[in-house]
Amino acid sequence: MRDFFKIFKSAESKQIRGPAELIDNYDPDLIHKLKADHKELLHVYGQIKNLLDGHGSKSPRERNRKISALIPRLKTIFVDHIMLENGRLYGQIKLAYSQDDDVIESVHAFKSQMSAIQKKVYSLLSSWTFDFITLSPHKFREQFRALGKSLGERINREEASLYPFYEEIPNLHRANALIG
Repeated sequence: MRDFFKIFKSAESKQIRGPAELIDNYDPDLIHKLKADHKELLHVYGQIKNLLDGHGSKSPRERNRKISALIPRLKTIFVDHIMLENGRLYGQIKLAYSQDDDVIESVHAFKSQMSAIQKKVYSLLSSWTFDFITLSPHKFREQFRALGKSLGERINREEASLYPFYEEIPNLHRANALIG
């Protein structure tokens, strides 16, 4: 599990260094990529939920095998998404809004909340093996539903409150160029 968090620290260290780099490193497709990750996370989550609800499998063993085969995909999408957020999104927003304490505070809150969520999600995804799903089906269902609720709430908050800051960066840069 330590290696997982080293990845995030490494991604954070590659953040933007100054205003000139802000636009050079601005990716107009970043929010689209992050939202696509959200859709893919929810799609794989939905596939697992459908299996739990008894769709697409004839026996509990077959269902559990299919579920345990989807969990690594869910984990990969999640890790890649977090790395992209840590490596690009947070740093650019903090740099662009360096004079706006409210935005900086919001970004720190999002990042702090995500750190707690990512530890929990990674721990759950790592523990959800075929044996765990088979031997503890009620516990798995409970954890799985709680994960879905947390991810859904987080996705909604990011897309409504955090991503608009990033999308506004080119306008901020133009406004600063006119003023400066």
